[in-house]
Amino acid sequence: MKGKGGLPDSPWTSYSSLANSYGRVILLGAKENADKSLNIIGLKDPDGYIKILWDAVNNRQKTSVNILSDKNLSG
Repeated sequence: MKGKGGLPDSPWTSYSSLANSYGRVILLGAKENADKSLNIIGLKDPDGYIKILWDAVNNRQKTSVNILSDKNLSG
């Protein structure tokens, strides 16, 4: 998820992909290049984005189960 201007409108595609895989990580402030390498673009308020994401995945109106742990998220 790029997240430079905020979390994407629907971060659930990435969340769903993570749920259907093993050992994946959500990176905030990184952009994937065409060759699949990553370009770090950074975030102005990484802690704020992380809090928004944690609040969303722990909200039972948005997700039925939180499958993330601290090791899955890096900002």
